[in-house]
Order: sequence, then C-alpha cells, then structure tokens
Amino acid sequence: MYTVQVGQLALNLEIAVYLLSGLAGVFGVWLRSKRGAIPRTQISDAMHAVFLWLIIWKASIIVFDPVTVMAEMRSLLYFSGGSKGAMLASIVSAAYVLYKGRRTKASLLTAAETACIVAFGAAGAFMAIEPWFTEAWSVRRLLAILLAVLMMLWLIARRESADWRQLSTGVLLGVLAFMAVTMVQFRSADEPLIPSQAVSGNVKTGAKQGQLAPDIQLTDRDGKVVRLSDYRGRVVILNFWASWCPPCKAEMPHMQKLYDTYRNEAVVLLSVNMTTTESGPDAVWAFADKKGTTFPIVLGEEGAAMAAYSIRTYPTTIFVAPDGIIHARLLGAVDYDGMHRIIRDMG
Repeated sequence: MYTVQVGQLALNLEIAVYLLSGLAGVFGVWLRSKRGAIPRTQISDAMHAVFLWLIIWKASIIVFDPVTVMAEMRSLLYFSGGSKGAMLASIVSAAYVLYKGRRTKASLLTAAETACIVAFGAAGAFMAIEPWFTEAWSVRRLLAILLAVLMMLWLIARRESADWRQLSTGVLLGVLAFMAVTMVQFRSADEPLIPSQAVSGNVKTGAKQGQLAPDIQLTDRDGKVVRLSDYRGRVVILNFWASWCPPCKAEMPHMQKLYDTYRNEAVVLLSVNMTTTESGPDAVWAFADKKGTTFPIVLGEEGAAMAAYSIRTYPTTIFVAPDGIIHARLLGAVDYDGMHRIIRDMG
C-alpha cells in the first residue's frame, strides 16, 4: 500500500500517486501544444480526463462489490475498484478525450495522440514513483519506464506524416498505450511478499515481514484462551482493530466476506480487538452484534498482543504463513481483493 504513518493514523497516498502520474501525462500534452501540433483545448481535456479517471476508479467499487458498499458506505472513502476499476476508468477517460477532440474539430488521430501521451506519461511516471513505496526496482521496470518516456517524447516531437501513415501510427500507438497502462499494478491493499526463511533456522522472532510471528494469548467471547501457535500449519490473518476507529469500521464487511470465502479452507481470521483502547469488552460485543459479524473476535485486554506486534496504527493487518513467518504487514484499512491476492500468493 502507498501509506505513511502519522501517529496512530495511516494516510493512504494512492490517489496522490495516481494524480501525480496523470499530471505527468498532462504535462506532455502541454509540451506538444506548445509546438502547435495540437489545439490548446486538448490540455484541459486531458486534465479533465485525469480527474474523470480518479472518480471512476474510486466509485467503481459500487459496480464490482455493491454488497460490501451497501453494508458499509465508508468503503467509498477508503477503497476503490482496484485493477478492474482502473481498466474501466482508462477506457472511459480515453473515450472522453476522443469525444472532446471531435467536438472541438480536432482530427481523430490528434485526439488519439493526446490520449496516448497521457497514457504513456502516466504509466511511466507511476512506474517511477511506485518503487519508493514498494521497493520494486528491477531491470524490467527500468526498461518499461524508459520505453514509456521515450514514446511520450516521440509523440511530442514527431512530425506530421501522410494520412495512411498517420492512421497506421495511431493504431500502433493505441496498442502500445494500452500495454503501458496494463503494466501498471493497481493495488487494492497489498504489498510485495518475500520468500519464507523458516527452513534456514535463522529467523528471528519479531513483528516485521520475514520474521517469525510472536506467539500471543487472547480470549474469545466465551472466555476461552486462544493462542496463535494453535494454528501453526494454517494461514492466519491477524486484524488489529477498535470499534471507535472509522477505517476499522469500513473494513469490517471486507473481513466478513473474506471469512465467508475461506471458512472451510486452511485460512484462519483472528480479529484482535485492541480492548485497552475501548471502554470495556461489552462495547466490543455490542459493536459486533450491531454489525452482524460472524468471524472470530478475540480480546487483547492487557495490550500484550499490541506490544508484541508493535501496533501503532489502527487498523493493522498481519498475514502469517503456515510456517509461522510474517509474509505481509498492512497499515490502514484493507479490502477483500487485497487480502484475497495475498492469500493466493502465499498458497
């Protein structure tokens, strides 16, 4: 996730990252208009297309997961339509640029080139920005960034050619722009995983990714003691939350959906309430009853679990592999798609 920790809050910078990437594409359109190759109206059209993309990407969760949104309207604030929403937003935004270009009497190819410049610029900028959050640098990524930037620069500087060449060039550019956009990984709530090191015998116990998860002891609603070690050999999801926390409330339907999906498989969801921050256990059970949750909720009444996992941000979700190694640690609200992807990658 593209998050930064500020006190007890996790600020999601995903929209900011996508906005900056889109503005890089708009900057390319501005440079091309300076050469007089395209009308200046294409600049505002490109800018509007970027904001249209963001709105559709965020709101598309209603299309792809309406049940979860209706269960908790805060989902619209904290989540998006993920990769499917991004593709839908890209198609609509490109169609918008083409439509506006035709309305302003620009040629179809000119409007198509504007859309391609934005696509190449946004994809290149995004792939350059993302590693600062995910440490995903690679030779393949660097080559992809270079290709996207070169294609944008070529579009900005290229000379007009014969009609049939313009048409064939436009088709090729459209295909390449589509490939550039699809190379972008529009994450919902996941981060890169690292290989398990349990077999080496050199793994330290700790709360970081790649370390051996500390064993913790909690109590359920009936007062029964629940230990993390009881679930060794299964994937365990530890979700630390509080009933007064808005992002925690937003992710509750996603936790329920995940539990319903994996309840008959070797995946355990332990919803760890940070009871030391509550008025008492009764407030926790009243909240759970009101939300109609059926997944296991356990109480961290003494704060030992929070201390063991260095919980400073609410909510925090930790994925523990069957061998006891922490494979992912997510700050802030997480959605079903992001959790599902991590479980699939671990399996």
